[in-house]
Amino acid sequence: MITSEKVKFISNWIKSYVDNMPSKAEALVIGISGGIDSSVSSTLSAMTGLKTIVLSMPIKQKENQHDLSLKHQKWLMEKFKNVEAHTINLDKLFESFSSTLNKFDNEHGFANSRARLRMVTLYQVAAAHKGIVVGDLVAYGQFQDVLGNVSRRFTVNMNGEWDGTNLKLTEDFVYSDGTTEQRIWYLTKTGEQAWNGTAKGVIGQAEGLEDGDTFYWNYTIDLPVPDGTMRVTFDDYMWLISEDRMLNKAYMSKFGVPLGEVTIMFEKL
Repeated sequence: MITSEKVKFISNWIKSYVDNMPSKAEALVIGISGGIDSSVSSTLSAMTGLKTIVLSMPIKQKENQHDLSLKHQKWLMEKFKNVEAHTINLDKLFESFSSTLNKFDNEHGFANSRARLRMVTLYQVAAAHKGIVVGDLVAYGQFQDVLGNVSRRFTVNMNGEWDGTNLKLTEDFVYSDGTTEQRIWYLTKTGEQAWNGTAKGVIGQAEGLEDGDTFYWNYTIDLPVPDGTMRVTFDDYMWLISEDRMLNKAYMSKFGVPLGEVTIMFEKL
């Protein structure tokens, strides 16, 4: 499929998704940063002809980064009559949040909080306009032991940044026992079908291979568990079920001895 056909296909899919909702959304809401991902997603949304609300939400933003966001806002407004743009400065909200939690100061935690404040803002604007937020990727999964007993369930919210060769994938886990975890993957496409990557806790590098609608991913990691960490190896198999769903089956072992499986269903909202 050539690029122009892909663009038309994705834009039509977004419109079809809205048209087939039980209660049809009245607007598409999307955050823009000036980066490639949000610029492409917002343009595809605007191309649907549906009311599209784009939000720039700076939090202690570098001026040149915010300028890119504003330039893209202006471009969208000039090119598409169905686009409505807003800049919502979240500096004061973030300052209040970080001040309230000053006893729990943690740079990593506050970096994650910025993303959460932006997401809450998107959902508030979407609710006010009876719309939906575009671009969410969520997954639901569970751990099973070798006997098939479910030991733990979780949800994962994901955000990706892709520059054509490198992918930064941020995964925010919420487990059924209330604990949370964030894992950030840095992946590189090393060949026509080959990938490698790393993340905190991963031993060496993870290796991946595409094969049609299947992706194989292998790595060893010091996996966080309730009482510390456990070094395990994952053999991941991912199958693209449809344009918006992917099934992941991961086989977990230690010293070659099977420990169980992880089943995850990814869904693009």
